[in-house]
Amino acid sequence: MSDKEPPATANECLEKKMLYDQCFDVWYRDVFLQNKSQGKLGCQDLYKDYSACIADELQQDGSLVQSIRGEMNSTHAGRWIGKDFPTDAKADNVPKKK
Repeated sequence: MSDKEPPATANECLEKKMLYDQCFDVWYRDVFLQNKSQGKLGCQDLYKDYSACIADELQQDGSLVQSIRGEMNSTHAGRWIGKDFPTDAKADNVPKKK
């Protein structure tokens, strides 16, 4: 038997999203809006769990990925057509500020 986790289900991802949303709402209200964040982000571990769950779900359901690609504008869709869904959702693809 493999020691990998079984594929995520939509309900698992929804639960992870709800936990993240609750955490983020509290952090946003009590830390960010009060100027107490000092450049630090809140709820990162919950976000990582949630985003990994979504990435796994998208890997398992090719029709969902095709549906998403169909809704993209042509500029963005051109970057993804024929490519596998990225498994590593790092911020590397975000342009750096100069």
